[in-house]
Amino acid sequence: MSGISDGKLFEQNVRSSLGNTKVNRSLRESVRKKDEHANFPLYHNGINVLCAEITAEDSEKINIKEYVVVNGAQSLTSLLAEKSKLSDDLKILVKLIEVKGDVALSQKITRNSNNQNAIKARDLKSNENIQKRLKAEVDEATGGKVAYEIKQGEDNKGKEVIHNEIAGLVLLALDLGEPWSCHQKYKVMDQLYSDIFARPTVNGSKIYALFEAFRSVVPALSEIDNDAFANYTLTRYYLAYLVASIIRSDPIGEKVLANLDRVVSNGKLSDFVSAFSDLAVAAANDLNAEVAAEDDEVFDHKTNLKSKKWCEATAARILAQYKKDVARKKADPIESQFGALLVEPEVSK
Repeated sequence: MSGISDGKLFEQNVRSSLGNTKVNRSLRESVRKKDEHANFPLYHNGINVLCAEITAEDSEKINIKEYVVVNGAQSLTSLLAEKSKLSDDLKILVKLIEVKGDVALSQKITRNSNNQNAIKARDLKSNENIQKRLKAEVDEATGGKVAYEIKQGEDNKGKEVIHNEIAGLVLLALDLGEPWSCHQKYKVMDQLYSDIFARPTVNGSKIYALFEAFRSVVPALSEIDNDAFANYTLTRYYLAYLVASIIRSDPIGEKVLANLDRVVSNGKLSDFVSAFSDLAVAAANDLNAEVAAEDDEVFDHKTNLKSKKWCEATAARILAQYKKDVARKKADPIESQFGALLVEPEVSK
């Protein structure tokens, strides 16, 4: 088909070739593998071609007049780039639509064929055993009051919802200790999926407890003097990370974070969240001192919060300040705040 190289074939399309994208690289890789050619129709959605008129057709050839491709720019560009690798086994479904000059119909077909919901990495993980297990565990840990959402469009019947992508970000910041990566939400269900979810220590109780702890830092954001910094989305992940780092610095706190399922089963989650929230207020005030110490022209919260070096260095100074406050009896030690959370409640005889 003429017009692929210069893009004229796709002038009516909503977008031209997107270049060397992940999808196009994957498509070209499939073309290079000749043993995959017979399976190509199974992987490909097909190409839509609008034409003014189908002038002739038989079992070998179809002649069309005044044609454009309205869905398939990426495929045709990639196929042309790998033309030398094509074989007779590689077949693609092509839909020829004779519009006979009906501009309104042509525009509607173009719009609708390019407006289908994309399948995201999250959708592809929704039926995996890990996500199904976590959904069941969150339901059990919360007595059915909270739904762990693993699919778009789930009917969770008015329950409080924990979106699994947000849960992944919370685990990334509080459990893995990487808040500087939380701006890359798209990686949660893709490149970082195994690191975040596929660990044996990750269960429904941990997700529920850390999610509630994460939510508890939101009121503490009002303590931050710099409004732009306080309202930036990454700040809440960083503030929650600071609190988790302070708790983890103490052997008792580290044990609590490693056994959040016991905290939940002991009925002590509200105590854990309350103590977490109190530490968040203290950490937010210490963040003010850190920001004040930096040159206004140098401090850029959007850049700093994506920098591992800045995040870790600032966290180390805030932890040191907390330890000084404990030594001066200006703050309660972690043991006194979290020590009773793993104690089994007494059962009356």
